[in-house]
Amino acid sequence: MTGACLNHFDTFKRNILIYKEPLKILSRAYNQTNFYAGYEEQSEPDAITYSGVSGTFSALVDYGRNERNQRIDVANTQVTQETLRIKVREDARNFIRNGKTEKIEFDNNSFNIVGEEVVQNYMGLAFYFYTLKLIK
Repeated sequence: MTGACLNHFDTFKRNILIYKEPLKILSRAYNQTNFYAGYEEQSEPDAITYSGVSGTFSALVDYGRNERNQRIDVANTQVTQETLRIKVREDARNFIRNGKTEKIEFDNNSFNIVGEEVVQNYMGLAFYFYTLKLIK
């Protein structure tokens, strides 16, 4: 059974791009008087740079049916015309949970996570569901 679940996932998966909050990098050594860049007159605002953090992961995307306000009891949420669900494996779940996730992109659209993750366990094989909302 677990092999069939993995085969289904692998057959219909697509790549999604997950963007995290950028990392703040201090680019110069500081003395105690101007340690915080951008703080008071001695600061050096150009001393902070930001490095983007993103990752590409596999997911199943469920746009749902054309029903309005479809209820999903497992996730305890409702899927409307502006929301959908994705199903991911543990690697994507760990990336999403580690720090702030700013957005998820696929199909030339950007989405935010709404609600909590839902874990579905198939005889020891775990999948994680997230409800996403389209960013306008």
